[in-house]
Amino acid sequence: MHIVESHWRFFSHILRRYIDIPANKAMQAYFEQMACRYRGRPTTTLPVIINKELSQAYTDMKLTTSNDLQTMRQIDSTSTRPEQVENVYTEDRGVC
Repeated sequence: MHIVESHWRFFSHILRRYIDIPANKAMQAYFEQMACRYRGRPTTTLPVIINKELSQAYTDMKLTTSNDLQTMRQIDSTSTRPEQVENVYTEDRGVC
């Protein structure tokens, strides 16, 4: 479960940073390119892994579009503590 926690910690860290850093630009570009699907093996990227973990924990949350990414940014920016997005997955799943 340490790997799952590190995914969420890194994702939350990216969300808290400025929009114009390379990590946020790459995340935004990833979702803009999602419209054209490729044949073959699915890519294993952080957004894909986070979306899979969200779908396991919650049926109503997803991370498949830039709107979903913006929603996650809003959750992170309005949180009273920086770990809220990290804990979205780990607390409800009983991960220590």
